[in-house]
Amino acid sequence: MQKAQELCRKTSTLFVLDEVQTGMYRTGTFLAAHQFGLRPDMVVLAKALSGGLMPVSAVLMTDKVYHAVYSSLKRAIVHTSTFSENSLSMRAGLATLDVLEREDLGRARCSSARCFAPGCAADCPASTW
Repeated sequence: MQKAQELCRKTSTLFVLDEVQTGMYRTGTFLAAHQFGLRPDMVVLAKALSGGLMPVSAVLMTDKVYHAVYSSLKRAIVHTSTFSENSLSMRAGLATLDVLEREDLGRARCSSARCFAPGCAADCPASTW
């Protein structure tokens, strides 16, 4: 993954990671990318974002990408989706993030599960390994 990131930087290409299966502490850290020191330009999240109860997804992006895409209303409208702005799904996603933060489930995940990726223990202060 480091080589892919380096190649993207070298060629001025966006480095995008799909964390649908691995994000939201499923591999120990909020994003699996954190375990490898990766700094993606964009990250795709879904499934666990609503606890698996609602169809919801999100695209995280750097400020640089955000401003390039959404710098004006004319540009922003081009980047909409058929299922965007579903208030119930967005509320479910926000509620999931609230619970993760309030109950410190990321730290609990790190301390109760074995992480197989290099560097995971360093990212989990409560870790016992």
